[in-house]
Amino acid sequence: MRYALVMICFVHALVCAAGVPTPLSGEERERFTARHHSIRKRLIETGGIPDPAEMKLTVKAEFTTHFKKLVEVVRVYDGEVTTAFERSRGTLIRVLARGASLRRAGETSKGVTYRSSLPRSRVEELLRKYFLAVEYGEPPAAGGLDENSLQYCLDASGNGREIDPSEEIFAFWPRTYVGFLFRDDHTAVAISAVDGAFKTYGKYHGSYLPPTVEVKTTEDQAVETAKKVTAEEIRKQAAFDRDKKIKLNDGRLFISKDAYAEAIQEERQRLKGQADEFAVFDGVVPILEEAPQLLIVNPNYCYTDKHAGKNKDYWSPKTRLAWVVKLGYALRTPEGEVRGCLAMEVWIDAATAELCGGVVPY
Repeated sequence: MRYALVMICFVHALVCAAGVPTPLSGEERERFTARHHSIRKRLIETGGIPDPAEMKLTVKAEFTTHFKKLVEVVRVYDGEVTTAFERSRGTLIRVLARGASLRRAGETSKGVTYRSSLPRSRVEELLRKYFLAVEYGEPPAAGGLDENSLQYCLDASGNGREIDPSEEIFAFWPRTYVGFLFRDDHTAVAISAVDGAFKTYGKYHGSYLPPTVEVKTTEDQAVETAKKVTAEEIRKQAAFDRDKKIKLNDGRLFISKDAYAEAIQEERQRLKGQADEFAVFDGVVPILEEAPQLLIVNPNYCYTDKHAGKNKDYWSPKTRLAWVVKLGYALRTPEGEVRGCLAMEVWIDAATAELCGGVVPY
């Protein structure tokens, strides 16, 4: 019996690894369907989505990438709304007003436009109302309306402008843990910029909790370390070895040795130009673009030798509490005008003062 159970678990693991979900049980189907109906009902009550006379429900398990990792989800969808739940934890991760999105896309294809007219107060009211309808709870205190998405719907005078029917206004609420915000994990809600109808909800909480939230590193220590890290990075990027051997591994075929030598010379010139772009920032004193923050971050390979090629977009679900230091390296004319700027972000572990990643402008 024990052997049989082990084999069943082993087969299930192989099926999951292959990206093929196991069939939904009757209890699972009933549970996820009930939650779909509950969310759909509350959205209808807010006026966020219409209430169609007929509805054909589909329930399906599948593997998909959500917030940078592969997860098994259960999708429940009808003519108006699609909900998605992470199957293993039963967590709601996405809601989409499928019918409204299709209708707006159809208008876009016909060249239809609208003049935006939603006042800020109404936008904030609707975003909060839809969050409450989906989560069945108030949004976190931090975060809220995305100013850029609202401003895109306004002209220079602050009046509504002509917009695409599919245009959306967003709100973001960072995930929190014992009072600290996650840098990446968040919940988002989007509404139609045309009429304020509900469009999407997404819960992007893919990270683990940090092993500690101790703060032994001071803000000043973090800033000094960040300045050293970025200065070294600039010097590294500005370095150019004219004698370094260059290989072209892009699959090109050359008709002669001369053609190959010419391509090598072009690549050498490109690398030199790239180094020259950074060389002008060597020795520039950076400024703090904003006050350093203590945030829960996902360590990456920035500012290390691994930050190249396939490792550039490395992301780990493991997290650490870190000082996030944003530095700006600005080049100025004699008149004080900015003619070039490098924005560098460095993460310094709050407990150990170690470098744990950041963001570079390339």
